[in-house]
Amino acid sequence: MRNEKGLTFAELIVTTFLLVTAIVGTLLFFTYSLAATQYARDLTIATSHGDRLFEEMQLRGTLSNIVKTDWTKWSASQPGDKLPGETVNVVYANAVAVPLEIAADVRWTRKSGEYRETFVTRMKK
Repeated sequence: MRNEKGLTFAELIVTTFLLVTAIVGTLLFFTYSLAATQYARDLTIATSHGDRLFEEMQLRGTLSNIVKTDWTKWSASQPGDKLPGETVNVVYANAVAVPLEIAADVRWTRKSGEYRETFVTRMKK
């Protein structure tokens, strides 16, 4: 029986495979973590824009003033962080109903795709 030191070719292949698998798994984890962090940041910004929009609506004197306002234009003119390709669209279920049902749709685009978050509320004055 010989007492040789070192690795056989099979042991080297298995070790290399395990090492490569561990490295690729770690890189994928960081890649997905970065994407999730970016989405969370975008969602926070979109939520703050929806909140700011609803707060501005509450400052309007009447429901008819809310309905008459061009909220897409108003949103585009606001300072602060903007999401890439951000658009805001406001839809009313029934523009003369009390309470007024409002849906604010915030959309944006990233390399990874298009995103959308919808915020819904009811207002009465």
